[in-house]
Amino acid sequence: MADLTILRQVVFFEGLSDERLMVLADYMSTHHYKKNTIVMNQGDATDSLFVVAKGRCRLYRSDEQGKELVISLRGAGDYFGALALLDGQGRVYSVQTLEPTTLYQIPRHDFLEMLHKHPEIVLNLLRSMAERMRRMAEDVSCLALMDVYGRLAHVLDKESAEVGGIRKTGRLTQQDLADMTGASREMIGRIMKDLREGGYISVQNKEIILLRKLPRNW
Repeated sequence: MADLTILRQVVFFEGLSDERLMVLADYMSTHHYKKNTIVMNQGDATDSLFVVAKGRCRLYRSDEQGKELVISLRGAGDYFGALALLDGQGRVYSVQTLEPTTLYQIPRHDFLEMLHKHPEIVLNLLRSMAERMRRMAEDVSCLALMDVYGRLAHVLDKESAEVGGIRKTGRLTQQDLADMTGASREMIGRIMKDLREGGYISVQNKEIILLRKLPRNW
């Protein structure tokens, strides 16, 4: 059965009692994936929603030449695949694990039945998807209008959160940052080096700690 501690973190399950969460957990199957496993490919037929129970995944799109752009990183308590379940279209992105990962899977039929039986989930889901669409619009604007430094600063701000009074990201490599900004790893490396030397950031165990507000320009 799915861990209720994880389900409580899923935004569209907010406000549900443990009794209802236990019922919802019965819809879910558990799957374990090794690092660098492709969970789904862009364009695949829609059949499931996934909740990340443990580990991390990257959501990305690629073109015919194999060039990739990372859309988002997802960790424990995050979900992916809801949009395709609702409209019945193919997957809009590929998903790859970044480390050993455990996912809860909800088949499309069971997910839609769950929404029918628990209509309070629908509003939470719509709020969550609206927030993600707003972030996506910001990301598109960033990619189109900002230089590499501006895109990097945007990603660091988006991927960071305050933990124990310290603002930091999850584990991110320079290649992750390059993929998320549409830049070369070498360019990201130069900017990160300057930010470290300027006392704006530090890096510990691949987590980027934001020591003070990033400069407006590089």
